[in-house]
Amino acid sequence: MVLEAILNGLVDSLARIFKDNVEKRMLIENMDILYLTIDEIIDHGIVLETDPDDIVARVSLRGTEGDGPSGASEVEQTVSRAVSSAKSVLARFVK
Repeated sequence: MVLEAILNGLVDSLARIFKDNVEKRMLIENMDILYLTIDEIIDHGIVLETDPDDIVARVSLRGTEGDGPSGASEVEQTVSRAVSSAKSVLARFVK
């Protein structure tokens, strides 16, 4: 049931973010948003949120922090941390 809630939250969030255009190519082109979404749902293996409205709000908030030249590095660091975290979690599941 927990896995179902997590996956439903992820799929519903991505559908709202990409306006129901969730396709493989779209996800590959927007991998940073995908990783941010996963990072908002799970942190270090702990489920933080499964409600799509809250997840979309947090991803949108993080995405707008980087508007302008000074905020770009903060967003890049956030994306980098999210990617690293997601990779380590996925690597543990694959092993």
